[in-house]
Order: sequence, then structure tokens, then C-alpha cells
Amino acid sequence: DKVDDAMRLSSGAAVNTSAEKAISSIVGAISVLVGFTWENSFDGAVAAVASLNAAHPQFTKFVLGIVVFGSLAIPWRRFILKRALQLEDLKMARDKALIIKSKQDALKALAEAGNHHDVTRPLLH
Repeated sequence: DKVDDAMRLSSGAAVNTSAEKAISSIVGAISVLVGFTWENSFDGAVAAVASLNAAHPQFTKFVLGIVVFGSLAIPWRRFILKRALQLEDLKMARDKALIIKSKQDALKALAEAGNHHDVTRPLLH
């Protein structure tokens, strides 16, 4: 996010989509690696606890899986999903504002050059 913001500030122009896609791909790849790491650690912990119940290890794994899911799903929905949706809306609004600004700049340049039509005049105000 900091790299993306720095690129936007330095260019001062419309969004560089190829750089944005590259950053998004790198973040996605790191996220998948972190997810696999967490899954591996939870799986090891559940297997260790389930081995303590020699009579019903499969049932113990199932119950622990439900408990872990239940304990993580509510905070995920309450905080992480909410924040992700807010950031997505913010990104869309920022991109829309950049597009509108670049169109207004182009119209102002046409007006200054004297090659404008009366149709564009209301958009300049």
C-alpha cells in the first residue's frame, strides 16, 4: 500500500495499472503463503491435541475444527471483511476522482488552446 501511494504521489497522473497489478499480485502471493503457514500450524496443533484422546481422535479433530472456525469467523467478518470492503470502496472513489480530474484537465487545456466547443463549457465550471 505504501509503495502504491508513493507511486501515485510521484507520478501525479492517472493510475499506472501495470504497476498496480504487479503490487496486487505480490501482496496476493504473500497472503497465500501466510495462509498456508497458518493452516499448517493449526493442523499440527489440532493433530497434537487429538492424539491425546486416543478413543476418538477423529471426533476431537472435528470438534476442534468447528471451535477454531467459530472463533475466527466472527472477528473476521466484523473487522477484516468490513475493512476490506471499505478499502475497496475508497480505492474505487479515488480512481474515479483521478479520471474526472484528468478529464477536467484535458478540457481546460482545450479551452486554453481555443479549440473548445460550447458543449464542453458547462463541464469546466
